[in-house]
Amino acid sequence: MKPYALIALGCLSAAAWAADVPEIPFDSVPNVLKLPPDMYFGEVSGIALNSKKHVFIYNRGNTVGPAYGATASQLLEFGPDGKFIREYPVLRDSTAPGVTGSTVFWPDKDQSYWFTSDDPNGQIHILRKSDGQVVGSFGRVGRGPGEFENLHNIAIDKDGNIYTAEVQGQRVQRFLYKGVGPVTKKVQGPPWPRK
Repeated sequence: MKPYALIALGCLSAAAWAADVPEIPFDSVPNVLKLPPDMYFGEVSGIALNSKKHVFIYNRGNTVGPAYGATASQLLEFGPDGKFIREYPVLRDSTAPGVTGSTVFWPDKDQSYWFTSDDPNGQIHILRKSDGQVVGSFGRVGRGPGEFENLHNIAIDKDGNIYTAEVQGQRVQRFLYKGVGPVTKKVQGPPWPRK
């Protein structure tokens, strides 16, 4: 078979496959989020929506925010209309750039807590929704169970199980929800069953 016949056959196969794909129409809305005059996006490392259709942006490194300055990792909240609501600091004293990453909301009705990944410190931080304060953290940098190497994304299912994806660790971990208990120390280290 001649090479041009193979190319034509390939094009016909691609065209037949594409005919089965539905068109998904949408319009792009540039600059949908309205920042205050003294705030600018730096490296936008993540985005999430909560049940009230608020948009949360994770902005990190070399940005200027009204509350915490250029070294802050920021969680910025916007209403459904794109209007800026408030800024949540995440580890504002950290000297590591790029602290905030992916964020997920706790699956209760009020989404009372959210969890955000912290790449350079190898942790997941638990923030209280009402005031944005970090109430606990778990994990550390490493390759063992419950440790993270370049923690990049997290997800949570309806049962509260947390899934993590690591770039350099080249793996996915799952943390099974076992209920709520007392917090004995704010940074708990790797959450792994102890004998």
